[in-house]
Amino acid sequence: MATYTCFAMTPFVPALPPRMLTGYDMFEIPPNSLRALNRWVLRRASIQAITFPSAHVASSAAAGLVIFRLEPHVGLIFLWAALSIAVATVVGGYHYAADVLFALLVAVFVFVGTFWFW
Repeated sequence: MATYTCFAMTPFVPALPPRMLTGYDMFEIPPNSLRALNRWVLRRASIQAITFPSAHVASSAAAGLVIFRLEPHVGLIFLWAALSIAVATVVGGYHYAADVLFALLVAVFVFVGTFWFW
């Protein structure tokens, strides 16, 4: 549900990823072979747009919340992974901070709404 919510909003908030903006140099990551491979894939396989809010962040956070509710110790690991994804999308220039924050809100609302409904 969290992922589909993000995809449904995308046509209404068209945007380019921060890394594609002229003069973008925040969080410059040192060049290495993995980064070069990532850039190569992005140039050839990416749609060169972003979802608002971030579907990756929303889906990982929602999954982490569900697992946390069912098995708290394991859920903490998944929530840590979701937080890492959230930070990495901003640092890597894949999303704006607003995309990530709104995605976290979507995940929480979907999580609360789902358990309230059931």
